Amino acid sequence: MLCLLSCDPDQSSFITVARDNQPESGEHLHATQLQFYFTEAFAKRLFESCKNVKFAGTTAINLICETLNCTQERFYEKLGNNRFSDLTITYDSSGGTPQNISRLPETLLKTCDTPVNGESCQCSDCPAACKNNKNDSDTNQDTDTVKHLSTIQMFIMIFRIWAGIFCAVIIIGAIVYGVRKPAIPVDLTRSTEQYALVSNQKVSESDTDSQGSATRPVFKSYGIAARTFGRWANLVYYHPAIIIIGASTMVGICCAGLIFFRITTDPLELWTAPTSQSRLNKEYHDATFGVSYRTVQIIATETESSRSFEYNGATYSSIFRNEVLREIYDLEKRLKALKYDDGNGIVITFSDVCYKPLDQNGTKEDCVIMSPFNWAFERYHGVFFNTSAGDHHSQHLDMFRECSELSISPQCFGSYKGPVSPDVVFGMPDNATDMLNSTCAIMFAFLLTGEFEKMENASLWELAMSNFMKTTQFNHIKCSFNSARALEDEIDRASHADITIIMISYILMFFYVTCGLGRLSWSPKECGIKAKVTVALTGVLIVLVSVICALGVLSYFRLPATLVVIEVVPFLTLAVGIDNVFIIVQTLQKTMGRYIGEDKICPREIMIQVLENVGPSMLLSSTTQTVAFALGGLSTMPAVRNFAFNATLAVLIDFILQMTIFLVVLTRDTEREIAGRIDCVCCVRPEASHIPYRPGIIKRFVENVWSKALFHPNSFIRPLVVAVFFCGAVISATLIPMLEVGLDETMALPLDSHLTVYLDDIFKYLNVGPSVNFVFRNNDPSRPLDVFNDEIHRQLLSSPTSLFQTMEAYSENDHYMTGTPKSWLKSYETEWLPAFECCRSDAHGGFCPSSEAASHHGCRECPAKEDNKMEYLKWFLQDIPDLNGCVYGGKPIYGHAVNFTGSTGIRAGYFSVSHKQLTGSKDFIMSRKAALNLVEEVNSKNPNITVFPYSHFYHFYEQYDTIHKETVIDVAICLGAVFIMSNIILGCNIKAAIILLTSVFMIVIDLLGAMVVLNIPLNAISLVNIIMSIGISVEFSAHIIKSFVRYSSYGDMPIQASYRALAGTGPAILSGITLTKVVGIFVLIFAKSRLFQVFYFKMFLSVIVLGALHALAFLPALMSLM
Repeated sequence: MLCLLSCDPDQSSFITVARDNQPESGEHLHATQLQFYFTEAFAKRLFESCKNVKFAGTTAINLICETLNCTQERFYEKLGNNRFSDLTITYDSSGGTPQNISRLPETLLKTCDTPVNGESCQCSDCPAACKNNKNDSDTNQDTDTVKHLSTIQMFIMIFRIWAGIFCAVIIIGAIVYGVRKPAIPVDLTRSTEQYALVSNQKVSESDTDSQGSATRPVFKSYGIAARTFGRWANLVYYHPAIIIIGASTMVGICCAGLIFFRITTDPLELWTAPTSQSRLNKEYHDATFGVSYRTVQIIATETESSRSFEYNGATYSSIFRNEVLREIYDLEKRLKALKYDDGNGIVITFSDVCYKPLDQNGTKEDCVIMSPFNWAFERYHGVFFNTSAGDHHSQHLDMFRECSELSISPQCFGSYKGPVSPDVVFGMPDNATDMLNSTCAIMFAFLLTGEFEKMENASLWELAMSNFMKTTQFNHIKCSFNSARALEDEIDRASHADITIIMISYILMFFYVTCGLGRLSWSPKECGIKAKVTVALTGVLIVLVSVICALGVLSYFRLPATLVVIEVVPFLTLAVGIDNVFIIVQTLQKTMGRYIGEDKICPREIMIQVLENVGPSMLLSSTTQTVAFALGGLSTMPAVRNFAFNATLAVLIDFILQMTIFLVVLTRDTEREIAGRIDCVCCVRPEASHIPYRPGIIKRFVENVWSKALFHPNSFIRPLVVAVFFCGAVISATLIPMLEVGLDETMALPLDSHLTVYLDDIFKYLNVGPSVNFVFRNNDPSRPLDVFNDEIHRQLLSSPTSLFQTMEAYSENDHYMTGTPKSWLKSYETEWLPAFECCRSDAHGGFCPSSEAASHHGCRECPAKEDNKMEYLKWFLQDIPDLNGCVYGGKPIYGHAVNFTGSTGIRAGYFSVSHKQLTGSKDFIMSRKAALNLVEEVNSKNPNITVFPYSHFYHFYEQYDTIHKETVIDVAICLGAVFIMSNIILGCNIKAAIILLTSVFMIVIDLLGAMVVLNIPLNAISLVNIIMSIGISVEFSAHIIKSFVRYSSYGDMPIQASYRALAGTGPAILSGITLTKVVGIFVLIFAKSRLFQVFYFKMFLSVIVLGALHALAFLPALMSLM
């Protein structure tokens, strides 16, 4: 149409002059108003073809109409009458026409998708062109994706059907097998105290099995291990001082490393490996473009909402009431005036630490504040509700209406000479259409500097802001807020608050261990002699010392500790250490029980027998766990690797200290008990008398109730138990595909955190998400990128497969992106460079800012624009928008988006676009994948550039790309180590090693299924707990399997050996590891952090329950059937 208007030779057939300038003498005649005639179809086709063309961050017709809701009528009205032209044109599409005038038909127009010289309009500017540009491969790729998803879903469905059939068949088969198989009698009348403990102890009546056959010698490797531990017990008895000095020296050396100790709460170190691609991308981005700013955001909502109201032809929601807006405005003013004062002369103001992209004069007005009260700064200078001016309601409402419709208009620019998007200042539901009538919240953000030198001061001002917001009372509004340091502050607060809970947990476990190891009695004398306070205290202290030593050793290597390590490793070490303590002490009590009534009892012989019996199983569990955790250190996830190293050392050191210091204390405590002295008051010795051995409640329950019920003469019970456990594992396996991944940041917060309210408000009201920068550079990193080279320019901007147009297409199609992408290259070429008032040089050829008056500085339009594009690009990025001159200066928006190298090219640059609102881990994960898909598509079609995406959260969510693979590998490595080490220590007994491996594997599978049921997602924390569960599962299973192997080596049948193993070892498992941890775990339900409640209370309790059930029910039943 512009061509027809400018140079068509037949203009007189469709254009008439409606008015001229009425020239006076000496003036030239020219038209001041024209009448342009075309058909209604012409008008509609032109509008429809142009309405999606992007320009200056919005559509071109919005700029022309000066509103976001441009209609066809307003378009033609403003097209012919605007402030950019002195010529008025009236466009007529209906009614009569003058003589000799005909209306232009629509056939003269080419639609936007019609190719011209082989190319049509860009996809983002013309949706119809998207169909032409969409190739078959894209369609095939979408179809293949749908087919792939359908195949996976079909496979899962078939798997679940077969799993159900399998469970039904195996349960029925187990019952039939048990009913048909003849029952094997088991002698359940004799106590397990009658059974021989080791081959060299006193012969008892039970040294033959129920068939009368003599017991066989213990298998070779077990005998070697037993004799070795017996010799060690003898050495400890005769040389306690040397043992304690040696162990104490080792502890001292390990703990000395704590002088290098540091604990890290930096999420970057916790969740991202130094070699991860997202972390490398972040480091490159920050080093190349700098860390631009930190954000402080406040969301204000009404305490009580009321009805909307009409004003000046527009409908406003109740939050725009005068008293509400005044209070929000006053809050913003008070925050801008807020100071941090430490009382010692250090005062930090907002102006000192705010982000100033213009770097001009250091004035407060240059600070970036995203607020509706910062709109139209040149007109209002941020001053509203001025009572001396009459406090007119229209002062802000009319401005809100104008700038919400066309925020990119220079008339609405903020103090930093850049736009303030209505999406980030007006909060509303995501399906709202009328912005002003749907606004439920008013949001404003203060941007603080990201410069390293000012980072600490910015953090202190944020602290002052946080304290101010927590203590300020409001009348008509309620506020939620966030800052860059808020999350770390809240996590730190939660950690300190939960320390009390953790300490109570450990204290309760200590009291339980003290009561469980001793034998309570109504007789004070018996209670004092049989008490094990010293032993219990020593056992708990050894566990804590082991953890401290592990931290010290790793500190020598400058490996920082994490909260995950401090919270999880003591739990694991307590589970392993206390279980071993219970097994040793209960075996000691049983052994001493056989000597009751004898005149002379030798403590040395008793300790030798005890250690020969339990030493090999302790070696089995500790060694297996140590090797498994050590191999777990091969993980690429820092949190998992850090845990694995600490767990390896803690379990190893705990075993060493148990075999040294604890054994010395236990030996002396045995002498005390034999001598009849009171625990902790050894000088007191009541009247001598023999105290008979009486099994505890737990031992009597396991031996007389649980064991006899499981080994009931009805032989179908044990096959049914095995079948039920196998079915449980199968069902859990079918649930694993439903396991969610991710970690919502709300889980890390205290339940009463102000950030919980803020995040809820963000999800409800903010309709735009984080920004993502697509960084590009030359495919050869050693060479600069010439963005004005035809091929490079095509790959960045002009080609349908270019980076910019691909970003537009993804944004249009809702690939977790929204809004118009920002490209400094497009803004430079289409807005700043062509404008006469923008690109200007002084008399010496230097840069002349567009805001400078040409008459004062000799500025003129840039010469040879096509030949000096790279030089003028630098000017564009230095230019500041000016309402009286050039409004397209790039410094406020694009000042950090380009890194130059020399005068011939750039090192790197980025285009940016916003993600849509992200409301949970799944959205964050998928948005990152969408950005990676875009990059993969661009890199595959543009060989001269390399592109990668960067957003501030990407490096935290990269772990979820490989979390499933990482879980499988880590679990497989640990299970492999369990099998190999158990096979070696059990004397190459492959059957026993397979049984142990099966039990541990089923516990892991059941735990994964429990995570689905309990809504526990898979992430680095839960993966640490899964690895930890393998260690605890070994502790549950190893001792009972060792006892089974040992009794089997005496010639017992599997059912007899299983019963003896359960009755003999079960009490220690139930009282030592199960009840100890249950007592400690239940305190965690009172923790302030959901992280503790979900990942520690729920998950730890699941591990303990599953481990206990498998050890006390599944394993004995399975072993009896072997």
